[in-house]
Amino acid sequence: MVAVCACTAITSPVLGSYMTYNGLGFNSQVRIHASGLLADNLKVPAGQLKVAYENMDYLAYCVDLNHYAGSAEVSLTNINTINNGDLVAWLYDTYADGVTNGIDAAALGVALWEVIYETDAAFHAGEGFFSVSENQDVLTKANVLLGSVPSSYTPSNGMMLLHSNQVQDVVIPEPTTLGLLGVGAVGFLVKHRRRHG
Repeated sequence: MVAVCACTAITSPVLGSYMTYNGLGFNSQVRIHASGLLADNLKVPAGQLKVAYENMDYLAYCVDLNHYAGSAEVSLTNINTINNGDLVAWLYDTYADGVTNGIDAAALGVALWEVIYETDAAFHAGEGFFSVSENQDVLTKANVLLGSVPSSYTPSNGMMLLHSNQVQDVVIPEPTTLGLLGVGAVGFLVKHRRRHG
């Protein structure tokens, strides 16, 4: 089971299709405390989820603590439809590429949950409405990530939300951005091969 945040204002989906849940990537267990949410007082794996969407594989992160991980029909939605979506994008853009182990992945996942669910003015993954326990390494690292969160952020790389009413919502890099990067890489390789061939 993996827990994530429920989106309160999902609006005008950009695209609809099926998301397949293929298990976990790097992760580490934490106990969640968030009164009234499905995940409250549950020990769950925080970190990467392996999903497939539109014929592409992603390492996604859960943003919905009111559903379980799974496969379902989803809508591709703007990240700003969730609470502090800009800060979710900043955390992902800043730290996702540097994840190399379960503690890194779980710390990023916990930091994402904190900025989405916390009702206090300051972000701290061990205090407030949302908190985690039973994994000091993850808690410490999550608080390091949270210590540098800006007051606002305009995503540059493209960040999207896969929203479902049945399973956890997850964040992924924008598929069109990845597609454009892939086309650019192919063009570069062809040009490079012609020059050196």
